[in-house]
Amino acid sequence: MIKIQNKLTLGLVSGLLGELVIMSINRLFVKLGLVQSSLRLMSLQVVKCRRWIPLTSKKDIWLSIGISTFFCINGGLMITYLLSFNKRLCLLKGFVLGTVGGIIPYVFKQAKLIKDFKKPISKIMCLVSHGFFGLTVALVVKTFGNKDNNCQTKR
Repeated sequence: MIKIQNKLTLGLVSGLLGELVIMSINRLFVKLGLVQSSLRLMSLQVVKCRRWIPLTSKKDIWLSIGISTFFCINGGLMITYLLSFNKRLCLLKGFVLGTVGGIIPYVFKQAKLIKDFKKPISKIMCLVSHGFFGLTVALVVKTFGNKDNNCQTKR
């Protein structure tokens, strides 16, 4: 089994895998009709509020992917470093920290950058998908992290 010694590398890997999970879960929620807009469309709503960014269709796609990747990598790094301090209940803490990270879209809505979240079910699904992001990051940290430094219970 591969063990990653560097916390920065572990945070980057876990953030990217967490982004894959959160995008997949969001796509599933959109297909099931539980959420109106995908995360890509919400990122575009944030970008389009800024008048100083000239947008074309090609830049729209890459800019929204860049925004979501930025937030997911930062979330992965933050959760990785927070989980490295305490070695108990790693997966539960990852889920809770990811769910707390689900507050970020609410901040964007309060700043009137996102026009979604009209239904309570979409708010709940946002928190659930962010919780699974945190769970994925914690699982990556527990699986690939160094046993001495990350998320392993003492025996």
